[in-house]
Amino acid sequence: MVSYNRKQIIPSAKDDTEQACIPDFNLKYRMVYIAFVIIFSAYILSVFSGKLGFNLNHNFMRELSICIGQIIWQTVFLKIYLKVKIWDYLGNMMTVSLIGTLLLIPALLTNFSPSFYIIYFGIVVLMMLLEHLRRCRLLKLNYLPTISWILFRITALALIIWLTFKN
Repeated sequence: MVSYNRKQIIPSAKDDTEQACIPDFNLKYRMVYIAFVIIFSAYILSVFSGKLGFNLNHNFMRELSICIGQIIWQTVFLKIYLKVKIWDYLGNMMTVSLIGTLLLIPALLTNFSPSFYIIYFGIVVLMMLLEHLRRCRLLKLNYLPTISWILFRITALALIIWLTFKN
């Protein structure tokens, strides 16, 4: 799985050269990678959300829905624009999610105030945004995938806030 997705895990500007050692695209391994990141991220996010102090409980299904929703959103909105690059983009986007997830794990081992976790989460999201921009640049894409990615995140956050405070 890692071997077939290594250029999505660690991309390089030199991937288009003759010296690049890029494996053939394998849909099965890309799907396994995406599924792994979705499940792992949903679990960590469901645990982390309880530390934010917004009366959010440990809800794996909510976070799983958000992770799957992100894939669907990006695919629907970007399929025509990205054409053959859609699977490369989705692999890179999931790596950005994996990086954010890994950065949240150390905070799970601490016990600070909700304000700390909100600020920490904001820093992680900023790092994810910068990495998403970098990867889009390496894929020779403009800002459209990043704008779409941000719009989904804002929409999901607004929906969570609305549903949380509605009850």
